[in-house]
Amino acid sequence: MKTLTKQEIYDSLVCAALDGTFPSIQGEASICVYQGPDGKRCAVGLFHPHPELLQEGLGIVNQARHVQNYIINHTGLSLSQLMEIQQIHDGVARTYRPHWFIKEFLITLNRSPLFDSVVRVFGAPETSVSTSRHQGAV
Repeated sequence: MKTLTKQEIYDSLVCAALDGTFPSIQGEASICVYQGPDGKRCAVGLFHPHPELLQEGLGIVNQARHVQNYIINHTGLSLSQLMEIQQIHDGVARTYRPHWFIKEFLITLNRSPLFDSVVRVFGAPETSVSTSRHQGAV
């Protein structure tokens, strides 16, 4: 399994926000879930090939160790960095429910020091995207 670069992680999060992969909301209470019945995923569920293995209602820090380890190894991020991504996603999803505001998510993501080394979009000094597959989406 290849470990993703921070740019690949950032690009995946941006693409998922733009193409409707997330948020993954279930029920009238607008609860974020790792994988919804419609195939949508949350920001952390995005990085596991079998998000149905993630236990709903638990943050990444409370997941089974083998699930955590897979995502940590695949992303190269620490547990606290994954929690930060989850908090950014969930914070925007909760604040703006029942609507999902892509721009708010991207602005909040861009403010994270976690992605200081990547080429950013939407409101960051860098305005290009790293790969051509994303340029059409922006």
